[in-house]
Amino acid sequence: MSEENSSIEIKEISQFISSSLNNSVSSIKNINSDIHHLSFITKIQASHLGNQGGPFSVIADNIKILSTTMNDTTEILENDILNASSKMTELSDKLAIDTRGEIQAKNAFNMIDVIDRNLYERSCDIRWWAKDLSIINGVLEQSNEARIEAAKRLSFILDAYTVYHDIILCSPEGEIVSRGKEKEFSYSPNQKSNKWFQQAMNSNDPDDYFFSGLVTPKVVDEKKTLIYSAPIIDNGTTIGVLAVLFNWADLADYICNMTAENNDCHAFIVDRQSNILSHCNRGDIKHLPIKDIVNKISTEVQGYFSFNNKLISYANSTGYETYKTGWIAVTLEDMI
Repeated sequence: MSEENSSIEIKEISQFISSSLNNSVSSIKNINSDIHHLSFITKIQASHLGNQGGPFSVIADNIKILSTTMNDTTEILENDILNASSKMTELSDKLAIDTRGEIQAKNAFNMIDVIDRNLYERSCDIRWWAKDLSIINGVLEQSNEARIEAAKRLSFILDAYTVYHDIILCSPEGEIVSRGKEKEFSYSPNQKSNKWFQQAMNSNDPDDYFFSGLVTPKVVDEKKTLIYSAPIIDNGTTIGVLAVLFNWADLADYICNMTAENNDCHAFIVDRQSNILSHCNRGDIKHLPIKDIVNKISTEVQGYFSFNNKLISYANSTGYETYKTGWIAVTLEDMI
């Protein structure tokens, strides 16, 4: 039996015990009412008998005292049952919320962990391909033949790695000299103004890579995209830049939707600046006070809290190997 089912069963048992005790108290009250009525009748009969009814009058008085005492006792018992039942319900509700929160926090951790691991692979890809001889020659030789060969190599890579929109090769001046998908997308011919180009061009470390964050460039039909870049180095000199355009939407939206469907909740990815990077298809979450929610999320690896009658569970990125997004996976649902 799962912890979640256990908390539900505890609540049901608590409600059953409370109901049984209340029924018993109600029965005692009914019996006491009959005793009180009997005392009243006995008192009347004793008065009819005059002096001979004296003993009966004493009995009636004692029965009345017993009835009053029993009534006071049942009222105390009834209040005790009510208080105990209320506390049991409160505890079982808290247990249910704690259990659900812990489960959902683990689900959130799985979300961000899968993303970190997947994006780590992207950082490996860009550094590996930037060392490819055909790609290096594409900017080093400055000939049409070399650029055509580089484009063929990039196209071959894209056929195997379908998670990318495109791969572009830039000269030191920012000019796109080769692309993996020449006819599918239309780019600005020069990428010199982009931060990802400038960062890579200013590096001469073959193990460096740079990450642009989430963008929605018009060149890929405004699809959510992550851009990774790396310097292309020959004999210690940076001679160009390679960049990959990763299809973020397909990865992140799938993870969010699967989490939401499997756990009956909303699921989304945010950064510390409260930007929504991806979310499930279970309704629009733009109306939610995302900034307030993010501000309540601690730096702990994972956790949960209540907010506006919602249960918020979360997990911070812990990274994988040399890669860490710093993002947060969040699930949201109505309080139990």
